[in-house]
Amino acid sequence: MAETVKYSEMSDDDLKSRLIQLKDEFYSARQKTRMGQFKKFSEFKRLRKDIARAKTVLRARELGAETPKAKPVKAPKAPKAAKTAKKTTKKTKD
Repeated sequence: MAETVKYSEMSDDDLKSRLIQLKDEFYSARQKTRMGQFKKFSEFKRLRKDIARAKTVLRARELGAETPKAKPVKAPKAPKAAKTAKKTTKKTKD
């Protein structure tokens, strides 16, 4: 299994070199796919996500923020629909 990389713990220079490496891997995988030599299509997804992770950490550092931590966002509650009153007729025994 592939090693996990903690991008938030890497220095800026290491991140930039890793980003270049990932882009090169992605490009070569695309070329190999066109020639019919590359069969691991799940690698494209992994490479795209790794590139996005590295770019996210670099951009967060540019803005001076710490690495973003995902917080669950609660969706606003929708207003309750007005209930329609049912007309009931009472039958009386006469």
